[in-house]
Amino acid sequence: MNTPHQLNDDLRKKIAVQIRKETTPRHVPDLILEVPDIPHQEWEDY
Repeated sequence: MNTPHQLNDDLRKKIAVQIRKETTPRHVPDLILEVPDIPHQEWEDY
């Protein structure tokens, strides 16, 4: 996460509530973790 943001229990709850509202309770993950970066792969055009 970007500073000065911090993943705490309140933010985890807000994220879970938002996911539940926009999808279904089944889509809410058991764990919501903070990571330094989201890995991605560059795809070449074929």
